[in-house]
Amino acid sequence: MILWARNLKSKTLLRIIPALLILSATGINAEASNEMDKEKSVKQENSAGKPQLVITGSATVHGNFGDPDQTYYKGNPKEAEKSDKDTSMTRICAGEANIEVKAMGTLENGVRYLADFDIDAMKDDTEVDKMYVSFSKDGWGTLQIGNLKGPDAKCIYSGQQLLGGTGGLDGTIPHEFDFAAGVISPINLIGYANKATKVVYYSPKVYGFQFGFSITPDTKQHGHNDKNRHAGSSSNGNDNGMFLKGDGSQKPAGRNNMAFALTHEYQFKNGIGTKISAVYVCERTKKVKTKSYGYYEYATLQENDPNRVDTHGIADDAPTKDVKLRNASSFALSATVSYQKWSFGVGYLNNGKSRTPKDITLEKIVGGTAIGNQYRVNANNTRIYTVGNFLGTEKSNAGKAWNCGVQYRLNDNWTLSGVYHHMSRKVDTDAKTHGDALNLAAEYKICDGLMVFFEYDYVKTKSHDIACAAYNSLSKDKKDQNAIKKQTANLFVVGAKLSF
Repeated sequence: MILWARNLKSKTLLRIIPALLILSATGINAEASNEMDKEKSVKQENSAGKPQLVITGSATVHGNFGDPDQTYYKGNPKEAEKSDKDTSMTRICAGEANIEVKAMGTLENGVRYLADFDIDAMKDDTEVDKMYVSFSKDGWGTLQIGNLKGPDAKCIYSGQQLLGGTGGLDGTIPHEFDFAAGVISPINLIGYANKATKVVYYSPKVYGFQFGFSITPDTKQHGHNDKNRHAGSSSNGNDNGMFLKGDGSQKPAGRNNMAFALTHEYQFKNGIGTKISAVYVCERTKKVKTKSYGYYEYATLQENDPNRVDTHGIADDAPTKDVKLRNASSFALSATVSYQKWSFGVGYLNNGKSRTPKDITLEKIVGGTAIGNQYRVNANNTRIYTVGNFLGTEKSNAGKAWNCGVQYRLNDNWTLSGVYHHMSRKVDTDAKTHGDALNLAAEYKICDGLMVFFEYDYVKTKSHDIACAAYNSLSKDKKDQNAIKKQTANLFVVGAKLSF
């Protein structure tokens, strides 16, 4: 072979060698291609196609008719008076409207994938409300990543979930009235992360049981926000009954917020169906940087003297400091039973001391004897500092609530529903705020995708002197010291909803 190669002309060698190299490379590429084809076991069912695109949406309009009865505090909490403001709730509303775009497909190994974009489509409030990707497979469960609600919202089966119309206290109605100072909403747990950026996992169902879990690294982060621990104009949590509205640095938020849920569904042979749920939310709640406002109490006479007069004012030199909050730790229990055309639901939530301040400062300037978190004045002047945007004292809790509801499907067109809520919160020793709400709804389906509804909402909330005093202490001007002591509202709603 060597002798034969030597006898070949150099030009012939130059022609043979490239050909051999090309043949060798072709063989190697063919082997590599075969190996890649063997490894390519995961592909779309139809590799020539793209994920299927589905567009859905809805639009709601309704009219409100009502006139609430509100009693405000003006200055000194003992001088409660009727509101002189225009509190009419009669107006026409362009309600919730959204467009939801989904791209979905299935791989050969059975994995289903999804991208979901939900856009609010309302004037002056157009934004991407929800955006996430999802991967699921039978026997594996479902994994979701992005901006969406977690099991602390999706795994609740209380009476509230049976209500139609606008959704009552969980819909657009809360925009029409104000709760009395310090009254919490009975809908979501304190620590509720709403649609902050998170990871969510739901297990497969085993004998009717399913486990849900979510982790939200920062409850104030949405999408690709800058890294800013005080970003945002408000908290995602259900905190308005404990904290006043303000800039983002004055609202609580949490790190490593986690929600756990365990649900069970069962359908009996006699037609009765049950849904049971337990949900728990916890987090490491961030400190809040806020101005520690306060008010003076001037006592010219002894406390038991009938001529004694107390006046309140703002402390101009109140310091700004980081206020430590207790970590969120809240739970909810709920259940629904259905039979033929009827469904009944009940729910209970308890927020414990979630996101309440650890160190409300009470400072005695001159004289006085400390009684709990108050001062029984026996000298000329006592000044009390309190956390400015917290409606309560160090004895406060984060409140609890319960509800019961019913739904009846009269026929293919009519559905009737109603829910009753009760909420309460301790703002000091033996001092509570509380409220009651009744929501009734009737829906009439004209055709697929088109519905009209009628709704009645009754809400009654009552505050306490301590919560109102904290609210009013934020304002120097007496005209701005208008904490709501009592509020009663009757609201009638007529509307229509178009879904596509």
